[in-house]
Amino acid sequence: MNFLCGLILIGVDFDEVLAFVVLEHLLGGYGQLASLYESQLRKLFSLSDHIYTWLIQEEPQLEKLISNHGVPLTTLLAGPLLAVFANIFESVDTCLLVLDRLILQKEMALVGIIKHVFSSMKPQLLEYAKP
Repeated sequence: MNFLCGLILIGVDFDEVLAFVVLEHLLGGYGQLASLYESQLRKLFSLSDHIYTWLIQEEPQLEKLISNHGVPLTTLLAGPLLAVFANIFESVDTCLLVLDRLILQKEMALVGIIKHVFSSMKPQLLEYAKP
């Protein structure tokens, strides 16, 4: 959540009151992301299940690759989803674009980014499946 708070602060030019309002809206009734950060991580599991279903239906080769490596998809996606990708991208501008998408599209922005990464990186990822 620190990544999300930091991004919001940067995005609103460090206006702490405005940052709090944005965070409250994202976690509350508008974005409903609070369950992503609660102790049971319900939203994390739900989003991971959604992506796993998509992998089975649309990208079975990638699903097989992930399953064969034995890393649960939820574990693989925990960092990017909880940190809103801010722990991966080096450019603050890229992170702010992700935040913009999150504000506009809510959780589907995060799911869409993950699907896009899997789809666009498919050839490189499948290299790991070769013996």
